[in-house]
Amino acid sequence: MKSMLELLIAFIIIYGCSFMVFSEIQEITRTDFPDIKLDCSVKNERDTICTDRVIIEIDGKVILCEENLTLTLYPQESESVSCTSSQLSSFTRGIHNVDVSYCGTHYSYTIGRLKAKILSPSDGEIFQLGETILFNSIADEGIYKGTYNYLWKSNKDGILGRKRFISLKNLSLGIHNIVLKVSRDSKEATDSISIRIIPKPLQVKIKSPLAETTYKENQPINFSAQVTGGIEPYTYEWLSDNIIIGNEKIFSARLPLGLHKITLIVKDRNNNMKKHSVYIFIEHSKEPPLSVSIASPRSDELYTEGDSINLIASLSGGREPYNYQWTLDGKKIEKIESISPGKHEIALEVIDANRVMERASIEIFVREICNKDGICDPRENYENCPEDCPSGSEDGYCDGLQDLVCDPDCSRSEDVDCFCNRDGTCEVKMENYLNCPQDCPSGSLDNYCDALKDDICDPDCKEGEDPDCGIRYPDYMLLLIMLIIIVIVYLRFIRR
Repeated sequence: MKSMLELLIAFIIIYGCSFMVFSEIQEITRTDFPDIKLDCSVKNERDTICTDRVIIEIDGKVILCEENLTLTLYPQESESVSCTSSQLSSFTRGIHNVDVSYCGTHYSYTIGRLKAKILSPSDGEIFQLGETILFNSIADEGIYKGTYNYLWKSNKDGILGRKRFISLKNLSLGIHNIVLKVSRDSKEATDSISIRIIPKPLQVKIKSPLAETTYKENQPINFSAQVTGGIEPYTYEWLSDNIIIGNEKIFSARLPLGLHKITLIVKDRNNNMKKHSVYIFIEHSKEPPLSVSIASPRSDELYTEGDSINLIASLSGGREPYNYQWTLDGKKIEKIESISPGKHEIALEVIDANRVMERASIEIFVREICNKDGICDPRENYENCPEDCPSGSEDGYCDGLQDLVCDPDCSRSEDVDCFCNRDGTCEVKMENYLNCPQDCPSGSLDNYCDALKDDICDPDCKEGEDPDCGIRYPDYMLLLIMLIIIVIVYLRFIRR
């Protein structure tokens, strides 16, 4: 008979009042007879010499070894023994009780092949979708009490966990073949079961409108369904007095005056159907209808990136108090402190005391701070938009650059180029025609010769520097005038 029987390594300690036997089951192999062995080691802890035969029993049956296992051991001496016996071939795989006796004392223990067993859930058990399932197991290897590696797998959902017990509630619908693999070192054992996940029963409820609620004439009514169980996708059918008014999970509608029976019918993917009904009443409204509009912001205004925008509503009609809800691009807001560039939708929803809801919305366009259009617009300056506001622009920002251009937003101490304060007075110590022609026009006495040909002689120019000054003859002209006067006096009075 050809097969293989592997019994795991186990340590057997035999306690006695005067000695102790250590019996280690190393390996039992089954190949061709008589190569069937059981190896042990024993130790004498008596204070005297012990002579006896080692007797091995498995499941109460004495094993007749071909070897003579009679040992004489001195105190604290140990020796290994090997038992070869054809009787070992009669033991099947599994757990076995083993007794080892020496000098009248014996110790009982168990040995066996690694076994894995799934304790829960039971094979064939049925669970509802979303229900918590406890997976529990046990590993048995005789006297071995060490640790094992665990692996739970499903043919549908793959790996489920790596512990002895796990808790799950997210298994998919259908039949799952669950396999547990337990291992340590090169040894492993498996167990398997089959479970089934089924949908929860389909449950349907009208969440809104509430039963026996009274609404005002022309008041929008919010219809909302609450559905659990079944298998998605669901189909919806809303009826008012057996007339279809909607086929969505959530929608809004107005109903005529009077009593109405609202019925919701839901079907799942497997065509399972459930329905729910409520009654509501529509009465005359004494208040004028609710009207909502947005006063600020306005769609015809231009806004710039970073602007703070005031939210102002304009309401009339309905019944106070009102409940406001502003949204920016679909997100709820209370205020806008800094708007980003681009196109935005600003909407306002108002619900009055009669639960009437009205909505208004507008679109605004917000330009970037630097739009690079060549115009230095408000909020643009040299720092954030040099393309539109070059150095020297009057933009509320002092650039302080040393570029021979005085920034009008800078003081003289902030911009080294700002000699000219443009106050109409030529301050000779700091201003002249070169650095401040606004205060020191051509011809000014400013210690600077402009030498312009503008029919204005610059008093700061030397002879020959300004073409407008010509040759100076102040002394000769005076002599000439005096000479003419003398001649006239002579001819008029003296010559007579």
